Amino acid sequence: MKKLLLLCFLLAILFNAKAQDLIRFDSEGKIGFKNQQGEIVIPADTYYPDSFHDGLLTIQINDKYGGININGRIVVPFKYDYITDFYKGYAAVLLDNTVRIIDVSGKEVKKLKYTRLGWYKDDIVNVGLDDKFGRIYIATGEEIIPPIYESIPRFYKEEYGFITRAQLNGKWGFIDKLGNVIVPIEYDSVRYYSNGQLRATKDGKDFYFDKTGKKIEK
Repeated sequence: MKKLLLLCFLLAILFNAKAQDLIRFDSEGKIGFKNQQGEIVIPADTYYPDSFHDGLLTIQINDKYGGININGRIVVPFKYDYITDFYKGYAAVLLDNTVRIIDVSGKEVKKLKYTRLGWYKDDIVNVGLDDKFGRIYIATGEEIIPPIYESIPRFYKEEYGFITRAQLNGKWGFIDKLGNVIVPIEYDSVRYYSNGQLRATKDGKDFYFDKTGKKIEK
């Protein structure tokens, strides 16, 4: 009897998992997905076939993140609090305040010390440990920048060479993708200026730099 109940339980799980798979539809070169009842879950107004990375699209449904293949089959279960795109077969996810690395099968392959997951670009993602921020490689989980900064906002524009503002001990500067300091972190505020230039302000005075960190006289 117990074996029969266990079998029924497992079959119910398999049935429900299969029922969650989505049905793809196409509209004017874009793709969307419906549930098994024909209700549109993902409208065909955002994603193109090239929105998939390593064959998977990572999206949010009902406040949870997961991943589907181009036919709508759920590969990464929708249980995560955040997820990056896949890069070289791996993605970073956040679950229960812990950052993990998963592969394209949805298997969790690495559990990391970080408690927050933020903005990402290509092979890197910003991570946090309590109230400090750093950066790791998505595919390996290797630390690029230790979590020492109070803030590392997202990259701005490619014309700036993926330079990021960074705050440390209440002061601001600019760092590059790998954490090298471009503009010293000693200013009251910094901003992207124009034509690839950077502006930093200290004691009410503005200073200008090119994207290599060379000071520009104005």
